[in-house]
Amino acid sequence: MNENNKYPIAQASKRILSRCLDFLLCFIVIISLDIGVVFAGEKNIYNGLEYTWKYSIMGLMLIFIHFLYFIIIPLVNKKGTLFNIALKINIFNEKKNYFLNLIKKELFLFLAFDFIVLCISIIVSFLDGDMGIKFINEIMNFSFFNKFDNFSIYASIFNLLLVFCCCFIFYILVNTIFCSRRHTWLDYFSNMTMYNIKSYNIKIKKNVTKNHNLPGQISIEDLKELKKI
Repeated sequence: MNENNKYPIAQASKRILSRCLDFLLCFIVIISLDIGVVFAGEKNIYNGLEYTWKYSIMGLMLIFIHFLYFIIIPLVNKKGTLFNIALKINIFNEKKNYFLNLIKKELFLFLAFDFIVLCISIIVSFLDGDMGIKFINEIMNFSFFNKFDNFSIYASIFNLLLVFCCCFIFYILVNTIFCSRRHTWLDYFSNMTMYNIKSYNIKIKKNVTKNHNLPGQISIEDLKELKKI
C-alpha cells in the first residue's frame, strides 16, 4: 500500500455478496461430489444411502472444500477468495500469523458448523441404514428432548450446537450490515478486515503525523479533501 493513500473498509453489501457467491460456488462443488459418492458403484440409485460410511466421506469433503477455498486460497494469494478478488475487496491482516487469523476469521462462519456436521456424519457411519436415517431425521426435526432415550438426547445436543452456530452467523450478518465501511466484531476478533482495493489519494501537508492505520474508515475531513481533488 502507498502510505499516502487511504483504502476504505469494504461496504457491507460487497462483503455479504462475495460471501454468498463463495458459498454458492462451494455448494455446487460439494453437491456434485456428494452425488458421485452417494451413487458410486450402486446398481440401484435408490439404495445409494444404505451404506452409511458414505456419510463420513461426505462430511470430510464438506470441511475439506471449505477449508481449501476459505483458508488455503487466501493464504496463498494474500488477497482473499475468488469472489473477494472479483468484487475488488481484499483482506488486510492487521497482525502477524496470517494463517491463525484466517482460522479465527472463518471459525464461526464455517469451521464450527462443518466440524459439527462432520461429527454427525461419523456417528451415522457407525449406524445401520435405518438407524442412520432415523438419527438424521431427529436432528433435522429439531425435537429438543421430546424423548429421554440416548438416541434423542444425542440428537438434541447436536440440535443445540447447530442452532448456536446459526445464531452466531446471524449475529455476524447483522453486525456486518450495521457496521458497513467500519470494523465489525469479526474484524476485531480475527485481526483482519476487508478493504476496497481502489484507493483514494489524500494530500497530506508536511509535518502532519497521520494517526490512523491503513486500511481504515475515511473521516469527514478526508471526504472534504476528496471533493477538492
